[in-house]
Amino acid sequence: MVYSGMPIAEQSRYTGEKYLPALAGLKQQQADKQTGLQSSLADIAARQAQQAYSIREQQMQREMAAQQAELDRQQKERQFQMELAARRSSGGGSTRQPSAAERWAAAQQDMARALDWAKQNPTKVADGYREQVGQKIAATYGIPYTDVMKQAGQYFPNGWEWQAGIRK
Repeated sequence: MVYSGMPIAEQSRYTGEKYLPALAGLKQQQADKQTGLQSSLADIAARQAQQAYSIREQQMQREMAAQQAELDRQQKERQFQMELAARRSSGGGSTRQPSAAERWAAAQQDMARALDWAKQNPTKVADGYREQVGQKIAATYGIPYTDVMKQAGQYFPNGWEWQAGIRK
């Protein structure tokens, strides 16, 4: 039998010293490129998620500011109406301060409106909404914050966020 090719010993030495290491190097290069591309895709996805989160936070802050401005306007309007009614009932002379019962009634109306707004706009309600409402009402009507928060429990009971569909 005649063999016209490369001797087997030389062929196996070539395979072991040149071919297989070169093949392993190419596979390693492919794996490195694939890992690099996957890492780049993960970085892009993380940046997109961060940008989306930032945009959503900005939207929520703007919406909360607008809602707070509307509540402020409504409270000023009620305060004005209360003062006007007090002036009219006292004959137009000196302005009388609203009674505690009148302040509580107005505060309760504000709490009810705040809860209604939260139920209508569940995606716009931020954590601590009940406390923010309580602070604003306490400041507007001169009622101690602790008293307002006790009363707020009737409008915003524990778990109200889940009942209103705000938290799931």
